[in-house]
Amino acid sequence: MLARTPIDTLALSASALGISERERAALCRVFDMLTCGQLAPQRPCGGDDASLCADGFDMMVWQRQSPCGTVACIAGWANILDRTAFAGVGSAAWIFSLSAPLTRLFMPGPKARRTPCTPRRAAHALYAFLTTGEAEWGTA
Repeated sequence: MLARTPIDTLALSASALGISERERAALCRVFDMLTCGQLAPQRPCGGDDASLCADGFDMMVWQRQSPCGTVACIAGWANILDRTAFAGVGSAAWIFSLSAPLTRLFMPGPKARRTPCTPRRAAHALYAFLTTGEAEWGTA
């Protein structure tokens, strides 16, 4: 099996991405969580199945915490991992301060949302952003 190259080695510099070093590090950690299966698609909470009560991923939710775990999007998870990363996530002031590439990463347009934003698609978009500076939602 080939060794996986860590994303922080492949990613552009924080300045090239137009974000802080802490934001870059948090996004790299989110990428790792998405690709390692730590963030599953959001599922209903409750019942006897403990797998339903876990941290989840949903691009339609900035951050939501419950007794079952936390559900968040890319920006939300980056902020959970490092509270200084993308501080104010989800607020109007934060949204209007985003660069165009970050807007495309954090808020996929209607065309990209025609297909569910799964963790796999999010990892694809995040990888593209970290290595090229542009999110590519595609259909991964």
